[in-house]
Amino acid sequence: MNSFLIIISSFFVSMTAISTSAQNCDSIKIKDFSIEKNLQGDSVSLRFNLLVAPGITKANDELSLTPILIDIRGNQSFTFPSIRVNGKIREKIVRRKEVLHPSETEKDSIYMVANRQWNTISYSTPMLVNELWVWQAKLLLRRQLRRCCMEKELDMVELLAWNRSEEYSIVKPEIKDKAEVPEILPHKCVTEILAETEKFVEPIENYSTDRKLLAGEQEGAQIVYFKLAKAEIDNSYLDNEKVLEHIIDVTRRISEDPEVEIARVVLLGLSSPEGAFDFNKQLSGKRAEALKQYITSRIALPDSCFALVNGDEGWEELRYKVERSDMADRADVLKIIDSVPIGKGREGQLQRLKKGVPYRFLKEHFFPQLRRAGYIKVYYRMKDKDI
Repeated sequence: MNSFLIIISSFFVSMTAISTSAQNCDSIKIKDFSIEKNLQGDSVSLRFNLLVAPGITKANDELSLTPILIDIRGNQSFTFPSIRVNGKIREKIVRRKEVLHPSETEKDSIYMVANRQWNTISYSTPMLVNELWVWQAKLLLRRQLRRCCMEKELDMVELLAWNRSEEYSIVKPEIKDKAEVPEILPHKCVTEILAETEKFVEPIENYSTDRKLLAGEQEGAQIVYFKLAKAEIDNSYLDNEKVLEHIIDVTRRISEDPEVEIARVVLLGLSSPEGAFDFNKQLSGKRAEALKQYITSRIALPDSCFALVNGDEGWEELRYKVERSDMADRADVLKIIDSVPIGKGREGQLQRLKKGVPYRFLKEHFFPQLRRAGYIKVYYRMKDKDI
């Protein structure tokens, strides 16, 4: 499915800035909501503007706003890209990071807006199949507040609800040939709709044991991080709590879908190159197993549907990140990775390169990203309706 379109515009107000806070729902408003059919009437597009007041966050705050379109029964939904509103100090930190570490800047589905003026964010969906749920739905706003070491999920806000079933009708194009049968729009189950926005969900037809597992190349990859030399999942570490909640939520919704079954869950465990290779190999395997245990303790899934992949020391992941970075001595680092086998002193040569300066950069900026169960894919299979 095409990505959602977002247009952000801002304008200053001459009056004194209104004092608002992230908890104040009145500081976020919806305007100009519309549902438009295409010419054939078989699909629709939703448009609306989100108005965000100035001063909604304090100096050190970062407020994430995510609109979610959901049907009134809660069976189908679409998640829009998030908006981040940064306070004055937080905004400076983000801009500094963009300059110093552009490769680490979050860009996917994240849009930054200033906190010192009114912001108008224009949303538009791609064309959705003209089904009844689109006309009997509501628009919710998920709000997440981050401040220093604290992250808080605020109450969900209902922006708008509508029930326009009397306007629901599919306009069929004129059939010139009486023998011609009009096209029947395909039915999509809950999991198929999820797979359109959750990139770690795929049909089993896409699964292959020969498929290269490289988390950095995976759009929307769900990544759980581990502390150095640890294989225990720590919910409080980095964004683990939010990622794990999302993994469990999506996987549970698939497991409860009566039209599909979970066919395969692929988990890739990785470790950084620090230390002995044998220890790291065992560690990466334990990390994949830890994530499996976390999932199975919350969702009843058989062991047979899991495929645990031991990625050992994440050299391929490291190479992927170095190649796409602007780090100094990048060419020399890549040459060592490509030409020196792991068992022949690859890490040692990196440590000695240019008195260890490039290695210290790798250790600070890239190694922490390799300590993870870094690739999670959930494959589903459609059930045979004749059985």
